[in-house]
Amino acid sequence: MNILRFSLFALLILGGVSGHTFTLSEEENLQIDLREARGRATDFKAHIQRLEKMEKDREQHAQESKTARAAVEAQLERDRQAFVRERNVKVPDDTIRDRLEKEWEAEQARKEKVMDQARLEYLRKRAAVTQTIEREATIDENVEYGLTP
Repeated sequence: MNILRFSLFALLILGGVSGHTFTLSEEENLQIDLREARGRATDFKAHIQRLEKMEKDREQHAQESKTARAAVEAQLERDRQAFVRERNVKVPDDTIRDRLEKEWEAEQARKEKVMDQARLEYLRKRAAVTQTIEREATIDENVEYGLTP
């Protein structure tokens, strides 16, 4: 719009310099004003639409935040109730004793199994060493002196 006015102003000045005057009729001035008004209306409409979109996005984000916050609050409340429910629970001594006895028996069984495996391994190694000693330690005396039976 400003370009149009500038060009009209330039034509008016150039026309005045060259001796020709350029004047717009009332109809042309009205048309120019209408075009400018339409342009401003279009710009205003786009601006309003941007504002409405921003408002809609803000509302949507606020709703999502509200939902997420409500979910977190609900989880915190469930955790709080679970804590209150369990904070004064007294486990009976019999239950603790039974659990500890079972754990001890299981540990003893595991240790016994390990000890049995270690004992068997020891017996196998001792038998191998004894067999090697018996085989290597016996020297036939006759062979030593060149006497063969």
